[in-house]
Amino acid sequence: MNIIQIWGGLGNQMFQYAFAKGLAHKTGEPFGVDLSFFDAQDPQHRCCIRTYDLERIFGLKPPVFGKDVLHRLQKKSPFNWLIGRNLKIHAINPWRRDRDEKFHPEMWKPIWPKGTDVYYKGYWQHEQYFDFIAEEIRRDFTFKPLTSQYSNGLLQQIRDSASISLHVRRTDFVGSENEAGLEYYQQAVHKIITQSVLMNAQPHLFVFSDDIEWVKNNFRMDLPVVYVDQTTDQADDMFLMSQCKHNIRAPKSSFSWWAAWLNRNPQKIVV
Repeated sequence: MNIIQIWGGLGNQMFQYAFAKGLAHKTGEPFGVDLSFFDAQDPQHRCCIRTYDLERIFGLKPPVFGKDVLHRLQKKSPFNWLIGRNLKIHAINPWRRDRDEKFHPEMWKPIWPKGTDVYYKGYWQHEQYFDFIAEEIRRDFTFKPLTSQYSNGLLQQIRDSASISLHVRRTDFVGSENEAGLEYYQQAVHKIITQSVLMNAQPHLFVFSDDIEWVKNNFRMDLPVVYVDQTTDQADDMFLMSQCKHNIRAPKSSFSWWAAWLNRNPQKIVV
């Protein structure tokens, strides 16, 4: 059994799930998830509390292991298989982890005997972990119907216009190297307009953010703009972004990465 820790926000959870599906495909081993992260969060030491969203948003229900899964596995030496592999003594590979955006093909290489419990912790933010089952992942990440009249009205505007989604992420990005300024977004808009069929149309920006009031007060664009400020579910935001003709992502944001990846417009430009 491959056991993958699910942690972080929605975009990270989607990468971890997609990695788990790709791993199961490559190794032939089933997978389950460890959700203990969500119960262990300390509100006093985090900028934002995360919730487990894969079931609520996409209806996904992989097998779930309790919070004792890591403790249970750690009690079994990872070297037990050397002396007891015929007894099917299970082990943990405690540090099969990934903390960057590179693809590590060695993750597909078997280290333990078939049938061994292996624990994976990381971000796995690279498409090569699952591009060979891309359509299956897209089916898994099928959104439920939009939750409000406001969101449905926006969807119609997005489909009827030369729409560009623009995602500004703040909260935990403020003051970090991942925070992008107005110049980044201006250059991104210019790139899309000059490289796409939008040169012959009136581009329309749909701006999404986890701090939309700040964006309204600090960003100015010389284009028609809709500041998306009345959605009540992040699932609506991601779906609406994926329906735009083109996408401008917040740098290093897994949330807007997935919105762009789920965009099925064959002529899309993603910045």
